[in-house]
Amino acid sequence: NLEFLYVNGNSLIGSVSENIRQLTKLIDFRINDNSFNGTIPDAIKLCQELEILDFSHNDLSGTLPSGLFELSTLQYFYM
Repeated sequence: NLEFLYVNGNSLIGSVSENIRQLTKLIDFRINDNSFNGTIPDAIKLCQELEILDFSHNDLSGTLPSGLFELSTLQYFYM
């Protein structure tokens, strides 16, 4: 039932896990200012409550997953 997850500015390294699909109640997800790499997993579309998503200042690459555009509650997306 996690609603807010802030891990910004912690020098974290790695990829954004597909396990994000388990955070279905997540409203605000901020992982900015780290060293995450790879792509944004398509499983992000299962976080149907998301209002704020901040992936800025990381090393992400690739295209945005189509599921991202299905998040009707998303108000702010920072890349």
